[in-house]
Parts: sequence; C-alpha cells; structure tokens
Amino acid sequence: MKKKFTKNREPFAKLPLGELKLYLAVFKDGVTGDYCFHKFGHTSFHDAADRFKYDPEQYNKWDITIMKTVWGPEEDILRLEEEYQRRYPKTFWIEEKIGGVTEITKLDKDDVKKVIDEFSLLGEKYYFMREKKRKLAEREYNLHG
Repeated sequence: MKKKFTKNREPFAKLPLGELKLYLAVFKDGVTGDYCFHKFGHTSFHDAADRFKYDPEQYNKWDITIMKTVWGPEEDILRLEEEYQRRYPKTFWIEEKIGGVTEITKLDKDDVKKVIDEFSLLGEKYYFMREKKRKLAEREYNLHG
C-alpha cells in the first residue's frame, strides 16, 4: 500500500533546527520539455521545491522537478551533498547566472535510478533515527512527566 501524504504545511516551512534536506533536482527546458541537467543541493525547507521559489524569475527558462530528497542531520546532509557532487562532478555549464545553481551535471537514466535508490535507503535510515529519538523522548516524558 502506498503512503498518503497530506500537504498541510505553510509555504516555506522549515525543518527542525539542525536538520537539512538533500535533493536531486532535474531541470528541463520550459518550452520544449527537453532534459537539460541535474543538480544536487541542500535546503532547510520541508518542501525542497520552495528553495526555487525565491526570486523565481531567474528560473523561468526551466521546469524544475525535485526527483528525490533525503532529510537528516545537517552535518550528514552537507557531507552527503559533497560526496554526490564528487561522484557526479560538474559536467555542464550554462550561460545564465542563477542563484545557487553552480554545481550541475548531466546524469543518465542509470545514474538517476542509482541515486534515487540510494536516497531511498538513506531516507529510511534517517526516518528510523528520528522515530527512535521521538520514542525515547516520549518514554522519558511518560516516566518523568
């Protein structure tokens, strides 16, 4: 059974302090829909797409889709972002100067699938870490209320 998610957060809602999201975004031509490039990045927004909603005019040329995210501790996410940027280095340059879009690359379908699978595993790891922390805090509260 597929999980159902409800979007009841305010736009630009932030993650808890000390947490970040790593994302893989795909940029496609806004007119033709043709694939242009991918970008790895991080954000403190619950919805990683909000990261591209500041000064949106600079992104008008592209349709941007967040393909996959991983939410975890800030230090882990920053390390993972660097790791992915090393594994998939900048292989593509654009003439436009747009905020925060410098480390871009062209990924093939196999690489995209591999990254999405890895993000899924990392997401499970961090989800269980958050759940364990939440349950321990709940237990502590119940014991010492």
